[in-house]
Amino acid sequence: MTAHNTHITLKPVSDPYLTDLLDEVSDRYFENTLTASIAWRAPPQTGMRYSVIADSEIEVPPSTFDVKNETIYIHPFLRNSKTPKFVLMYLMYHEGLHNLQTHPKDGNCHDDDFKRKEVLYPKRGKAIAWLKKKGFPVVDW
Repeated sequence: MTAHNTHITLKPVSDPYLTDLLDEVSDRYFENTLTASIAWRAPPQTGMRYSVIADSEIEVPPSTFDVKNETIYIHPFLRNSKTPKFVLMYLMYHEGLHNLQTHPKDGNCHDDDFKRKEVLYPKRGKAIAWLKKKGFPVVDW
């Protein structure tokens, strides 16, 4: 039997629960100004790079914001791990800040203004501790 090289495109998975939480975050913290959509990031295929900087699923940040598609992506592990609501909301808050910021040409999306706003999330420390315990890389300033 010969192995075939087949390319399968895995698409992000939308979820009404995530959409409802993002609406709550937008209302509570951003006066309903978030324009991003949200989805669970598709799980990686075996041997497939999850991003340009990480080779394994767990090395990938717990969330990302895709500027081009205006979409917040949440790591698929968090879908199946009984993730507390405050953790998901923190990730949405963090990525929501990216959604609203002017994206700098130098690529420094975590500038001083961003950091000042990001630390205002009420359960930030608790969310970061939970994510660290699960082995995720997190930004902590």
